[in-house]
Amino acid sequence: MVPLLARSEKLGVLLLHFVGEAPDEKVIREIGQTTKAIAVLVQRLRRDELFRQLERSKQHWEATFDSLQDLLYIHDGQGDLLKVNRAMALRLGLSAWELMLRKDLFADHFPLNCAVEKVTNSRWRSETLDATFEMICTPVYDHNTSLIGCVHILRDITDQLRLETQVRQNEKLAALGEMVSGIAHELNNPLASILGFAERLERNRPQEPFSPEQVTETVHKIGQEASRAAYIVQNLLTFAARRRKKSRSFASTPSSRVRQNCLPTPSERKA
Repeated sequence: MVPLLARSEKLGVLLLHFVGEAPDEKVIREIGQTTKAIAVLVQRLRRDELFRQLERSKQHWEATFDSLQDLLYIHDGQGDLLKVNRAMALRLGLSAWELMLRKDLFADHFPLNCAVEKVTNSRWRSETLDATFEMICTPVYDHNTSLIGCVHILRDITDQLRLETQVRQNEKLAALGEMVSGIAHELNNPLASILGFAERLERNRPQEPFSPEQVTETVHKIGQEASRAAYIVQNLLTFAARRRKKSRSFASTPSSRVRQNCLPTPSERKA
C-alpha cells in the first residue's frame, strides 16, 4: 500500500500485490517515482475537472443572466459598471463591452451611485429614453459584510402606466357622462313645466280669456319652476367650487351625489 501524495495533499493509495520474493530497493524506488507521477496526474485531472465545472457554471450563469427580459446591471462601490445583460445592451443600442467602457453614456440613463443597505423597490424615470421603470436595487456584500456593489433589475412599465392613465380617464369620462345625463334629467323637468305653462298662456284667446286669477297662478307656477331650475344650477356651481377647492376631480363624482346636492328645491323642502 503506497500513499498518493501531491504537495502534502493525500489523493489516495496505490495497492500493490507481489507474488514471490519481496521487491528490492530499486523496484521500491521506481514504485515511489511512479506513485508521485500518478499523484501529480490525478491532481492535474482534478484541477482540470474543477476548471471545466467552473467554466460550465460561468456559461450557465451568463446564459441565465442574458436570457432575462428585464434590464439588469451590476456596479461596484465606486460606481464602475461590472456587468450588463443583453436586454440592457439592446435597449441602449450598444454591446455590453461598449457600455462598460462608456460609463458616462450609461450614467445618462441609469444611476450608478446606488448605496442602499437593503433591497429597495422604486420607480426610475429616464428622460433620455422617455420611459419609466420599476427598479429593484439589491446590495452586494463581501465576506466581511462590507458593501461592495449593487445589482439593479429594471422593468419597463411605461405602457402599463399609460394604460392605467387611459383607464382612469375613461372612468372619469363615463362618470361625467352619467352625471351630465342625471343633471339634464333634473333640469328637463322644470323646463318642461315652464314650456307647458308658457304655451298655455300663448293659447289665451280673446273669446275665452283667462281670468286674472288664472293668469296670476300660471305666472306663479312658471316662476316656481324657473326658481327650481336656477336652484339646481346654483347648487351645481357651489358643488363645483367646493370640489376645485379640495383639488379633486368633479367628473369622478357619481351623478347621484350631484343630484342629491342639487335637490330638493326650496319649495320641496317646505313641503
